[in-house]
Amino acid sequence: MLGLLDVHTPRIWFYIHPLPIYFMSLVFAVVGDPKNYAEVNYQLDETIVRSKTSFSVFRGKEKIIIAGVSLCKNLTSFEDCEKEVKDYVIPAITSPEGGDPINHDNVIVAPNVMGKIKGNLGLFFSHVYLSALRKLLEKEPDGVVLDSTHGINYMSLLTKDALTLALSVYCAVKRKKTTFSIYNSDPYVKDHEPFVIREVNSFTITPVSGLKYVTSQILSKTPDKYKPGRICDNCSSLFSEKDVHRVAKAMDSGLFLYVTQKLKGINLRDNDEGKEARKLEVDKVLDVLERAMTVVQWSEANNEYVYMSRGNVETAEAHALFKIASQIDVEDLDQLESAVEMYCDDVTSTIVKQEISHIRQSEGGIPQDRFEKYSNVMGLQNVGQTDKRILYAHGGLPYDLTLLRKEGGKILIRYESIIKIERMLG
Repeated sequence: MLGLLDVHTPRIWFYIHPLPIYFMSLVFAVVGDPKNYAEVNYQLDETIVRSKTSFSVFRGKEKIIIAGVSLCKNLTSFEDCEKEVKDYVIPAITSPEGGDPINHDNVIVAPNVMGKIKGNLGLFFSHVYLSALRKLLEKEPDGVVLDSTHGINYMSLLTKDALTLALSVYCAVKRKKTTFSIYNSDPYVKDHEPFVIREVNSFTITPVSGLKYVTSQILSKTPDKYKPGRICDNCSSLFSEKDVHRVAKAMDSGLFLYVTQKLKGINLRDNDEGKEARKLEVDKVLDVLERAMTVVQWSEANNEYVYMSRGNVETAEAHALFKIASQIDVEDLDQLESAVEMYCDDVTSTIVKQEISHIRQSEGGIPQDRFEKYSNVMGLQNVGQTDKRILYAHGGLPYDLTLLRKEGGKILIRYESIIKIERMLG
């Protein structure tokens, strides 16, 4: 294995063919029931390790193990089972030769479905997503590896998708890019060691692609998939399924001003129409969604245990969207330009920046003592009513709905009516 010192940063890069495993990397791995795992030789590039688990070849990397609660023998409560499963898994995957130690904090016990445990597989997905996201935000890795060799049936597949969602949020929130690589070993065939650990796929997630991944998952589904009663408990007063789709459309299209005003409660009331939009109290929304994914309860009847929790794939996707939205703060042109550069594709960025340039060229006509309509600043009359085409063509800054004001050397921006913007978002 070749180690190279990057002279531009104090970080050491270790390369294996064909993927660089970065110094600040995390290795996630799924396990089934490890008690019968045989000790064999696993090979990654030039490294050969004798171990019960394939992920042992990633020497020196912190490992996060994902195990199913179905390993629990005494199903008294999920909390009790977490400790029981961790106590069972850690010694079972530890080889006599040693290796990197794994502590209790680095074992995620997830609510899987198997045997007498019944329920929605989406709860497993959402639990892994949130647990992984918390680890990512805590550790801040440059690269993430998933070893999908072990595990049962759907567990590795759902873990890969859950990690992709978690990494997308992580990259968008932390405003950094991260490489995600998936590995799997050769199938076990007696007397054919060593078993080579092979790269299945590898790609880089950026703030732009991370945000786009989250919004694309939501916008590819109908809004009813995100009804509060379907994805969380006692949360219908906080948001609606339309709120989820509107925020996703706004984020996807660079309408970050809408997201800020929706979360801060700015200009929610339309006096002309006598209507008021709902403020999105994002911290409360995130809290109820997180409870749906982490508070695991089951009912028992006829020796079957059925999950009662509402957490599912859409719970995780809504959480991902609102987690990114909670980091958006756009109240002036500089903040809008920064958000567009960080989160928008080239086409959207070009359109919005062109409109920002037009506003800056008209700075002399922007008052300091009040907000003024963009159309009045430009000296335009009879601009007509904004429709969806005009909204997007002007980068989310239409003449008749955008208000401008100078303050402290900055140009503040507002929508006059959130109600009218929401009508165009659907």
